[in-house]
Amino acid sequence: MKLRMSQITVAPLVASLAIFASTSRVAAADRKEKQNATAQPSDNGVVQAAPMMKSVELIPPNSLRLVLEWDVASQPHENWLVFVHFFDANGEAKFNGDFAPDPQTSSWKPGIVVLAPRMLNLPAELTGTFDIRVGLYQKEDAGSRAALIDGMTSKAGRYVLVGQVAIEDGKVEFIPER
Repeated sequence: MKLRMSQITVAPLVASLAIFASTSRVAAADRKEKQNATAQPSDNGVVQAAPMMKSVELIPPNSLRLVLEWDVASQPHENWLVFVHFFDANGEAKFNGDFAPDPQTSSWKPGIVVLAPRMLNLPAELTGTFDIRVGLYQKEDAGSRAALIDGMTSKAGRYVLVGQVAIEDGKVEFIPER
C-alpha cells in the first residue's frame, strides 16, 4: 500500500486536535467545578424571616435596650445588617440603630432566633410615640434592603413595623404591633 505524504502528515494532526479538544473540555469542566465550589450562595435580596421586638427597656439617662427575635423560615446564605428605625406620627425619622446581628444571619437556622441585646442612644429631650421599623440590608450593595417574608406592613416588604415605643417623663412603654 502506498501512502501519500498528505495522508501521513494529516493523521497525527487529527489525533493531536482530538487530544487537544478532549483536554480543553476537561479543563473547562474543572474550572466550572472550582467556580461552583467557591461561589457563595445568594439570598437574591429575599430573606425568609420576620422580626419581632421581644423587649424595649429604658436605661437612664438616654438609652434604650432592645431585644429582637427573628422567626426564620429558611437559613439566609448571606450576612445582613439589621436596621431599627424610629419614626414620629408625621413619618419623619427621629433616630435609628443599625448593627451587625449576633449571631450573624448566615448562621440562623429555621425557628426563633434571639439576637443579643442592643443599646441605642436616644437624642436628648426626646419625647413622643414612635413607630419601630425593623429590617435587613447590605452595606456593600449600596444599602439595598432585603424583602422579608412578613413585610406586608411596608412598601415592597423591605421592613416590618414591629410596634411603637412611647417615651414620656423618663419612662418608656412598648406597644407591640398586632
